[in-house]
Amino acid sequence: MERDFIIPGQEIGGYRLNWSFRDLEKNIPQKTYKIEKHKHCWVIHYNNFSFWLNNKNGKITQIGVYGSYSGTFKGIGIGSTLEDVKLKIGAWKEDLDVYVIPKYKGISFELADNEEPEEWIEEKMPIEAIYIYTSENEKGRVGKGDFHP
Repeated sequence: MERDFIIPGQEIGGYRLNWSFRDLEKNIPQKTYKIEKHKHCWVIHYNNFSFWLNNKNGKITQIGVYGSYSGTFKGIGIGSTLEDVKLKIGAWKEDLDVYVIPKYKGISFELADNEEPEEWIEEKMPIEAIYIYTSENEKGRVGKGDFHP
């Protein structure tokens, strides 16, 4: 199923936001994923993907990729830098612990940590994770409920 493309706010690697857990299960081999239960959501980890499912409705509200995932958004992928983002896409801004592109809603980047804080220059640090998310997740409402995968 995994494909190498990223569409902010919609799809990453062939996996779509707003899918149900059952939709996701149809597209990944059974028993090859791990499930984490949190207060307001479930997180499914599979290969280089993580899927956040809303507890209230059981739908995927966020998908993250990391590690050896090779897909890109406009040439930006794992290992790219914020300098690359500025050159290929345009302005970026920090939003809590991630970086967003104001002209593209539904995508963010997490940078690798540097063990030498005095040498940490955000523009030069590699991107270690890319996330796409729904507008519901962007507002921080993952929901309480009785969904159980």
